Amino acid sequence: KNEFIENELILAREIQVSMLPQKSLYNNITFLYHPVYKIGGDFFDFVKFREQELIGIFLCDVSGHGLSAAFLTTMIKNLILESGKNKLIPADLLSYLNELLRGKTAEHFITAFYGIYNLNTKDFIYSNAGHSPPFLIKEDRIYKLTFDSFSLPLAVFNNKEHIKKGVSYKNYEIKIKEGTKILLYTDGITDISKKSNSNIKSDENFILEILNKYKNEKDSNILLNNIFSELVKFREEENFEDDITMMIISS
Repeated sequence: KNEFIENELILAREIQVSMLPQKSLYNNITFLYHPVYKIGGDFFDFVKFREQELIGIFLCDVSGHGLSAAFLTTMIKNLILESGKNKLIPADLLSYLNELLRGKTAEHFITAFYGIYNLNTKDFIYSNAGHSPPFLIKEDRIYKLTFDSFSLPLAVFNNKEHIKKGVSYKNYEIKIKEGTKILLYTDGITDISKKSNSNIKSDENFILEILNKYKNEKDSNILLNNIFSELVKFREEENFEDDITMMIISS
């Protein structure tokens, strides 16, 4: 029975990995994915448009691990594929997902970030559903993208309740100037415990220190590997407690 379950988990893992991008289709976008178990709760994808200059970037983190979290990532993947015009506006896509996922997640919730980057104008329009704010990396400074209103993860309340509570998803827009990078990530990198002392944990300030250390690195792949190496050094091993997902958009 244990062998059967193990084989099923391996098969489920293969299916989940097949849904994720195996490599970036864009020269200015790189990513690093390191799941904590055979199957995890992190999911990311690129959303394609007829307009070749537009790139949709979706990143989410399902609470928990294992088969139930993996099943929800599959559901999210399919819902995005069927989202039609909703994917043209970030806040609309998050609202669409929230309405369809509400009551169908077995008490899981999902933090999510969705943005659309224009390769020609360098404009980046994005929306957030309770997800960790990205870091903007410049040569002279590094800071978090802030949101002027609170947002809830997906599948907590329906959209009508969002309106009543004043927490509907909103769109934000910035221009990514030349030489600037944006780091998107899941909270696996900001909630790491040291193996030798679980009371010592990483946080956003720790990530900020790492980014300042390597901010002059031009190659995004090298930057991601450097960040990961620092996380391993902090953790004291490569076996983390949560999935690690990082993505860099370079201008």
